[in-house]
Amino acid sequence: TVDASFLSLTEASRALAEGKTTSAELTDQMIARIEQHASLGAFLAVDAEGARKESRASDERRVVRRPGADRARHHRPRAC
Repeated sequence: TVDASFLSLTEASRALAEGKTTSAELTDQMIARIEQHASLGAFLAVDAEGARKESRASDERRVVRRPGADRARHHRPRAC
Protein backbone atom coordinates (compact mmCIF):
# COMPACT_ATOMS: atom_id res chain seq x y z
CA THR A 1 0.00 0.00 0.00
CA VAL A 2 1.22 3.46 -0.92
CA ASP A 3 0.75 6.45 1.39
CA ALA A 4 -1.15 8.93 -0.75
CA SER A 5 -0.85 11.85 1.67
CA PHE A 6 1.91 13.67 -0.18
CA LEU A 7 2.02 12.00 -3.60
CA SER A 8 2.13 14.19 -6.68
CA LEU A 9 -0.25 13.29 -9.49
CA THR A 10 2.71 11.87 -11.42
CA GLU A 11 3.72 9.66 -8.49
CA ALA A 12 0.14 8.48 -7.93
CA SER A 13 -0.22 7.70 -11.63
CA ARG A 14 3.03 5.73 -11.60
CA ALA A 15 1.97 3.77 -8.50
CA LEU A 16 -1.32 2.88 -10.20
CA ALA A 17 0.42 1.83 -13.42
CA GLU A 18 2.91 -0.32 -11.51
CA GLY A 19 0.13 -2.00 -9.51
CA LYS A 20 1.45 -0.69 -6.18
CA THR A 21 -1.96 0.71 -5.28
CA THR A 22 -5.50 1.08 -6.59
CA SER A 23 -7.74 4.05 -7.19
CA ALA A 24 -9.97 2.78 -4.39
CA GLU A 25 -7.06 2.70 -1.92
CA LEU A 26 -5.92 6.20 -2.86
CA THR A 27 -9.47 7.52 -2.63
CA ASP A 28 -10.06 5.93 0.78
CA GLN A 29 -6.83 7.45 2.08
CA MET A 30 -7.71 10.90 0.82
CA ILE A 31 -11.25 10.73 2.22
CA ALA A 32 -9.83 9.69 5.59
CA ARG A 33 -7.45 12.65 5.46
CA ILE A 34 -10.27 15.04 4.59
CA GLU A 35 -12.36 13.69 7.47
CA GLN A 36 -9.40 13.87 9.86
CA HIS A 37 -8.97 17.58 9.10
CA ALA A 38 -12.66 18.48 8.68
CA SER A 39 -12.33 21.26 11.25
CA LEU A 40 -10.22 23.23 8.74
CA GLY A 41 -13.30 23.71 6.58
CA ALA A 42 -11.30 23.19 3.38
CA PHE A 43 -14.22 21.49 1.60
CA LEU A 44 -17.81 22.71 1.43
CA ALA A 45 -19.08 19.28 0.42
CA VAL A 46 -17.52 15.85 0.06
CA ASP A 47 -19.26 13.07 -1.88
CA ALA A 48 -17.29 10.24 -0.30
CA GLU A 49 -19.62 7.50 -1.55
CA GLY A 50 -19.61 8.91 -5.09
CA ALA A 51 -15.82 9.15 -5.05
CA ARG A 52 -15.53 5.56 -3.83
CA LYS A 53 -17.92 4.36 -6.53
CA GLU A 54 -15.96 6.16 -9.26
CA SER A 55 -12.63 4.85 -7.95
CA ARG A 56 -13.90 1.25 -7.99
CA ALA A 57 -15.15 1.73 -11.57
CA SER A 58 -11.73 3.11 -12.53
CA ASP A 59 -10.03 0.07 -11.00
CA GLU A 60 -12.37 -2.25 -12.91
CA ARG A 61 -11.55 -0.50 -16.19
CA ARG A 62 -7.84 -0.79 -15.45
CA VAL A 63 -8.17 -4.55 -14.90
CA VAL A 64 -9.92 -5.23 -18.20
CA ARG A 65 -7.79 -2.84 -20.27
CA ARG A 66 -5.18 -4.52 -22.39
CA PRO A 67 -1.71 -2.97 -22.74
CA GLY A 68 -1.81 -0.51 -25.61
CA ALA A 69 -5.60 -0.59 -25.86
CA ASP A 70 -5.98 3.16 -25.29
CA ARG A 71 -3.22 3.98 -27.73
CA ALA A 72 -4.76 1.76 -30.40
CA ARG A 73 -8.19 3.33 -29.95
CA HIS A 74 -6.85 6.87 -30.32
CA HIS A 75 -4.55 6.19 -33.25
CA ARG A 76 -6.63 4.31 -35.79
CA PRO A 77 -5.48 4.43 -39.37
CA ARG A 78 -7.66 6.68 -41.51
CA ALA A 79 -8.52 6.27 -45.16
CA CYS A 80 -8.25 9.37 -47.33
